[in-house]
Amino acid sequence: MVHKISSEIRGRILELYRFLPSTRKIQKNLAEKGISVSYGTILRVIKSEEEEDIPLKKEVKNVNKRKLPFIRSDNLIKKIAKAIDTPNPPTQREISCKLRFSTGTVLRVLKENLGLT
Repeated sequence: MVHKISSEIRGRILELYRFLPSTRKIQKNLAEKGISVSYGTILRVIKSEEEEDIPLKKEVKNVNKRKLPFIRSDNLIKKIAKAIDTPNPPTQREISCKLRFSTGTVLRVLKENLGLT
């Protein structure tokens, strides 16, 4: 059975971690002071402290599989929809030059978001 470490030892590990970057050095320093702590315990204490410091990640809406933001934002879709909502709509190339996006992006918005072409 695994014994829980005291808050005093936990505090010493975290204090040493701020000054000593190596967990082996932390283990050696504690052994010199007469405290026997395993390498795995030191890693667990440091990892649990780092996890507590990390704030919860907010969910990002427009993110693709590679965790990069989409170029096709709602604002871009509205601009393209407004541009083609005329009696004589401009070509995809004209829209892409006007909005400074690639023709592929304009085509993708027309097909996938606006259901055209």
